[in-house]
Amino acid sequence: MIRKLIALIGFLLSAAGISQNYKPIDTADYLQRKEFLKNFAVHNESLIKGLKLQYSGRTGSEMSKIYKEFGTDFENQVKNKDFVFKSDFDAVIKSLVERLRKNNPKIPQDLKILIARDNTPNAYCLADGTFVINMGLYNWMDNEAQVAGVISHELGHKIEDHTLKSVLNTVEQNELDKSTVQNIKETTDQRSLGRNEKAFDVLKNRIYKKGMEKRKLEMQADYLGYVIFKNSDFKKNEFINGLQKLQTFDTISPRELKIETYKKLFDLPKQAFKEKWMKKEDFSLYNYNFYKEKLNKDSLASHPEMTKRIEMLKKTFPELNTSVDPEKPSEAYLALKKQQGWKFYLIISTLKITD
Repeated sequence: MIRKLIALIGFLLSAAGISQNYKPIDTADYLQRKEFLKNFAVHNESLIKGLKLQYSGRTGSEMSKIYKEFGTDFENQVKNKDFVFKSDFDAVIKSLVERLRKNNPKIPQDLKILIARDNTPNAYCLADGTFVINMGLYNWMDNEAQVAGVISHELGHKIEDHTLKSVLNTVEQNELDKSTVQNIKETTDQRSLGRNEKAFDVLKNRIYKKGMEKRKLEMQADYLGYVIFKNSDFKKNEFINGLQKLQTFDTISPRELKIETYKKLFDLPKQAFKEKWMKKEDFSLYNYNFYKEKLNKDSLASHPEMTKRIEMLKKTFPELNTSVDPEKPSEAYLALKKQQGWKFYLIISTLKITD
């Protein structure tokens, strides 16, 4: 009886301790995610109906199919909690958009901001006006102005409807390629090697053309993005500084990390670091030069090299050639940068590695 009484008292005390630290579950994230999904579905369906009316026949059907599939995939990402709702990051991004909008009436009023749980410094814009901003921008950018520069670039894409134009180009090129391939089938002997070569040329030209079109759109977005940025109250050179930070990220290679760094991150209490994890397979016996190169890697790129983008901006806008001291980040920005950096460290340090 005494033991039962002691156990009961112990339980009550522990329950009391838990209740003091208990915090009610914040359902705002769930509710906002649910509301976003509802609105996204409505907007995407409206976009699809509009495409069917604007583009008749097979073109309209194919474009509608693409956006329907994309909508389903994107909704799954939201359901999987790849995005964060009601966060400090969200509030800061919205404030930056408002600063950009002051002297830029072309910026749409119905923009929807979505913060992604992704540590890469990236952002993109959907056809319905949804802006996806990766948390990783705070890891790599030095201040709010550089983040605003990335947003300006995406606004350039949105204002020019680059997403819609890319999808339309893809659908139209598909039809042209089908016609060309059918012509090859009808005019070339099936056993002829020339038939395969012609078919490969169709594929190669398609890939090259797509890469060229995407690079052109990126340069257009840079131009219009900077015009938006220069009309705001940010220091103009921060647009270039942000691109240079992205260039640094693009040139980082894991091979540059020292073994001590891996040991520091992956030597865990319940799983010690093993030297054999660092051994690389020897590919010296493979003769890759035996095969003829069929595709030019420079023509495959979907984005122009960052150095070329920066050079073009400086050539077009002479004021960017003048060196100016960078803007100082606000305390709020530094707090978010530190917060995101710590989250990234936790993700890396808790990874499990198996033999």
